[in-house]
Amino acid sequence: LKNNFGSLFKTLFIDAFSFKLINKSLYQIYRADIFFKNNPNLKIVIAGNSDLFPPEISISCKKNNVKTISYEERIILSSWSNRIIFDYYFAAGPKSKNNLTNKNGEKLISNIKEGFLLKTKNINQIDSEKKQLNCMVVDYYSESSWYLNGRASNHHYKESKFFYEIVLKLSNLFPNINFFLKSKSFQWLKIEYFKQIVFLIKAKKNITILEDKKKWTPENTLNNCSFGFGVHSSILDEMFSTGKPIVIFNRNEYPSKVFDYGEPIIANDEREIINKFTLINANFANYNKNLDTYRKKLFFEKNFEKFQQDLSIISKSIK
Repeated sequence: LKNNFGSLFKTLFIDAFSFKLINKSLYQIYRADIFFKNNPNLKIVIAGNSDLFPPEISISCKKNNVKTISYEERIILSSWSNRIIFDYYFAAGPKSKNNLTNKNGEKLISNIKEGFLLKTKNINQIDSEKKQLNCMVVDYYSESSWYLNGRASNHHYKESKFFYEIVLKLSNLFPNINFFLKSKSFQWLKIEYFKQIVFLIKAKKNITILEDKKKWTPENTLNNCSFGFGVHSSILDEMFSTGKPIVIFNRNEYPSKVFDYGEPIIANDEREIINKFTLINANFANYNKNLDTYRKKLFFEKNFEKFQQDLSIISKSIK
């Protein structure tokens, strides 16, 4: 009887949660329907972040004959996200375009076009004359709450500290490389657990913590760094697409479990990270050239003029 009651409770809880989600989605569609009916001249909706754009609005657009256009910012989402529902979608590269095409039996996207990572529009290519190696280091945020940290599966304090210890080791092994640490959030600098590692990092002359976010914007950081290292992040994708090498720490088999970047880009442990840094430091140009095959599989050529032309053609075709 006790086991049956437990099963019944779980079923009721799941059903109640599902009921709440479904009702919320239906209400969002209802609100969107009202908006489009009150704005009958609206024919096109352009979404800036395809994965964060509510699919309920996309559904309402289809109901109300409003065309939707968006572009890819995170290539990794092409392999698993089902929230990408648009009439026209600019994929950033061949691999993600292929992923989206293979998933498109559900007809979530009507037309998949060739695009690029638009955030890289003003990112410079590698300066061949510049000999100094500057490495952008990307971590993942740490929760300030001990409770939320305890629930974090892939970015709890222990994992983060180990990552910073690797950065410290790299700074010792490669004193000629400048490391620029760009965090999603710098809250970890104030957390007691990291007190000692923060002290050691700040004592290093070749590590700079980019706390001034107004100065060190993503664009400025990318333009001032020659290669990147860190846990998976879209800013590493942006760096790689502009012709600069990256090393992704495949922590807990992420992102390799969901997206194949290619073996030369992925480092599974500390030993592989150090090996790749050794190769980069020994012959940067040759190392980067060997990545071109993988870069071409992941990204189309950056061409903002072509993107504008395609967008204009699509807009003019919608009546």
